[in-house]
Amino acid sequence: MPGTGIAVVGATGGCGTTTMAAAITAWGGAGICRVLGLDGHGGGPHTLWGVRVERGVDHLDAVRAEVDAGHVQHIAHKGMAEWDLVAGPGSAMTYAGWGGDLAPRLVAAMVPQGPWVADLGRGDHQLAECVVKHASGVVVMTPCSLDGAEACRHLLPHISAPRVLVAAVARPGEHHVSRRAIRRLVPGHTVMEVPWDRRGVGRLASGATGRRGLQSCVGQIMQALATDG
Repeated sequence: MPGTGIAVVGATGGCGTTTMAAAITAWGGAGICRVLGLDGHGGGPHTLWGVRVERGVDHLDAVRAEVDAGHVQHIAHKGMAEWDLVAGPGSAMTYAGWGGDLAPRLVAAMVPQGPWVADLGRGDHQLAECVVKHASGVVVMTPCSLDGAEACRHLLPHISAPRVLVAAVARPGEHHVSRRAIRRLVPGHTVMEVPWDRRGVGRLASGATGRRGLQSCVGQIMQALATDG
């Protein structure tokens, strides 16, 4: 899948963008070679994997005028191929300095020809907007709730990508609506229901893959992104 980039963005906070980005990475069919952790509110796949990141986007301020691929950090994740990862700092405000043409230049340095996945959190910063423009597909995570569907409906017009899919998550302790209801509230997009799979998340953290639950769902999502127009 050369040139493939999957951006994962949340309609609201806490609806599983990090878990989905990690699941796509662990899914064998994607062949991911770069992971971008750009959740401006903290977190990211490296936290799920227990990888310590020494330098993040905020550390690039000193060299942002001459940013290139050499400023993107290399890390290796437990027994898997070597990936490039840029870890988002703890506050979206740290992204404020990447205005004008600096954000596009940084994104161009981060996005290689090979397959990549990006955890954008809520995507409320210019770096996220630039990443989405480079993506061949976008997964919009949303809670299976009326408020989640409403937030998703407002977000979708701002996303321009060849393929966009809505992944609805039934979070514990919430009043849920059906996937059919989400489809009615978010017309014109493929909607898939993602299981809240605690065991699956645990397997992701250890680098394991599987054919059930979360991993099976990711396979269906990737297939839909490959076929939806």
